[in-house]
Amino acid sequence: HSQAGWIAFLLVCMGLFYLAHRINFFSNANLGVVKTTISLKENLAASTLVPLTAVFLAILITNAFSTQAAINWLYPVPIAAGTAALIYCWPAYRFGLPKVDLQSVGIGALVFVVWIALHPASPGTDREMHTLLVQSSTLTSLAWVTIRVLGSVLIIPLIEELVFRGYLLCRLAGQEVRLTGPLAFSWIGFIVSSVIFGLLHQAWLAGILAGAAYAWLRYRSSHLWAPVIAHAFTNALIAAYVLTTGTWSLW
Repeated sequence: HSQAGWIAFLLVCMGLFYLAHRINFFSNANLGVVKTTISLKENLAASTLVPLTAVFLAILITNAFSTQAAINWLYPVPIAAGTAALIYCWPAYRFGLPKVDLQSVGIGALVFVVWIALHPASPGTDREMHTLLVQSSTLTSLAWVTIRVLGSVLIIPLIEELVFRGYLLCRLAGQEVRLTGPLAFSWIGFIVSSVIFGLLHQAWLAGILAGAAYAWLRYRSSHLWAPVIAHAFTNALIAAYVLTTGTWSLW
């Protein structure tokens, strides 16, 4: 009932937002104000939020149908939803191809070390996930692991950075959302965005420190790609650590 309630709440809210923009009763037409419609692909602020919203909505829906097993076999569904949203909103970002630099790679490696140190493994969960993977068909296990790696390295870092270092870091500082160019430092934006990012993760302290590192990197760079690359490198190292040590609970 809880899952169904949240799904219904989100759908009702989305429906109200849609109707508020479409029905003349809610517009300023009667006041002589010309109503203008901005495409989502032209609205950078909204486009930074859409992919993560799609992921959250997909998670809510899949949780309503998934079992309580240690492995979420429906993980590919939120990744697919987030990827589709990224593709749809991509014209709004206008930030070109990724640029890899040593500073981003170094921060990503540092966050990985902190994450491993502060995120205790769960041997029971590790054994349960290992058993489920072994008992499943080779194709199923291989497909799940592959999508898990690709999702955590290529899709999730970009989606999360768009929200936390793209939208929140700017808006909390009272600035327009920008993905390129230098940002004026703001303690409120730095702290609040990092804390919210940390609370989004199970290892909240490691998440807060990671968010602070990625935010610092965004301030030091002139492009959102810097924290995206760092985040992706962190997740790639975590994936490699999980696959080589069998510490599946880190996922």
